[in-house]
Amino acid sequence: MIDALIGRINGQVIRLLRAACGEERGWPEAVRQAGLPARAPTGGSASAREVGGVLDALVVEALAALDEHAATIDPVQLAGLRQRLGMLADYETKRYGAAMERAAAEAPPPKPSLGIANIFKNAVETYQMSPWAHLEYDNRITITCRTCGAPQQTQREFHCGFCGGNMFNREEGS
Repeated sequence: MIDALIGRINGQVIRLLRAACGEERGWPEAVRQAGLPARAPTGGSASAREVGGVLDALVVEALAALDEHAATIDPVQLAGLRQRLGMLADYETKRYGAAMERAAAEAPPPKPSLGIANIFKNAVETYQMSPWAHLEYDNRITITCRTCGAPQQTQREFHCGFCGGNMFNREEGS
């Protein structure tokens, strides 16, 4: 008798916790049966407070069932079961809350929206910034071949390494 009651309570707790985190259906019905105010469905997990309220209602039902059969249960077992039931809601609520916090911490951060509005927002916020203002540049002159446009490969080399043309004078007829 007592083993069947413990098994039934454990099974209900497992189903309630799975429903609370969205693994199984039935959470709205559990909230309604517990007499708690229903919240609008968000598609996510139930809060730890909601889970605690539903588990409290489950404990009250289990204690009532236990009282019905109190005469047939050994007093030592009855006291141990009452103590376990008294701690059940708080213990499972804390475990559920900790599991939800771990899941939230391990979840990847949401990806930023890359819509056109964000592109324009970024442009408006940064258009006055001059990210290269602090850099200094050396003025360099690149000498290119007048025939093919290739850059000078070596200093003081005035004939193009690619076409053999003169780097400074135009070829006659071009």
